[in-house]
Amino acid sequence: MEWKIRPIPEIDYPIIDAHAHPYFNRDCPLTGPKNYDQYQQEISGAGTSFFCGTCNIRNDGTLPDVVEKENEAVLQWREHFGERFYPGVNIHPNYPEASIAAVKRFYDMGFRWVGEIAGYVQGYREYATPEMAKILDVVSELGMVLNLHPSNIDDLDRLLTRHPRLKIVIAHPGTPDCDANYTLAEKHPNAYFDLSGRGLSRWHMLRWGIDRIGVERFLFGTDYPVLNPASFIAGLLYEPLTPAERKAILHDNFCHLTGFTTN
Repeated sequence: MEWKIRPIPEIDYPIIDAHAHPYFNRDCPLTGPKNYDQYQQEISGAGTSFFCGTCNIRNDGTLPDVVEKENEAVLQWREHFGERFYPGVNIHPNYPEASIAAVKRFYDMGFRWVGEIAGYVQGYREYATPEMAKILDVVSELGMVLNLHPSNIDDLDRLLTRHPRLKIVIAHPGTPDCDANYTLAEKHPNAYFDLSGRGLSRWHMLRWGIDRIGVERFLFGTDYPVLNPASFIAGLLYEPLTPAERKAILHDNFCHLTGFTTN
């Protein structure tokens, strides 16, 4: 058999990273971006035109003003980057009133993305709790989208069952097991995935997932600046996808979920 290098597909539309973070020097003190200009240079150099995400301040769940601090930081990034950055609002089950107020504020500003929320950073372990349900009922009623760091399959199953109208984008579909995650999504049509973390770590795991649950349920994400964004773009470009599937993941699906336009 003669092996040939597959040519890199041409991309003539803007790439949207649905899972980035507004961080400097976060978990990567040697090579992480040190300022706004370097952040934009690196993410643009990798091929990304727009990026979305939120700020997670590490805490033990006893920091009363954490929700306000996180969301103010995100809005500062929006002020600097403009439409290139789509801000995600953060929430915390220990502070439902502050979280609901923040969700409504971001909704009134035209934003429809919540997260990535990350319980392990914020001092809690599971999402399917009565305290979180109070917040997510509002998120669901407003037609917003939830992006979360995965907890465990049982917790995610309860969460997806409790909020069947809420579109929940689970990060890192390769963690801990892509088969278990895809099985979960086969049960719950409101489960989606962004490809950050280990989302492209197994060869053809994306192709396998599309064949099982449909291309419309995958979004491109990198976890930049914690992880290298270029490696995720390269990984997706070398998956055996049709041009339409590639465009759906890199651009269209985020727009369909949020109403965001890149025109």
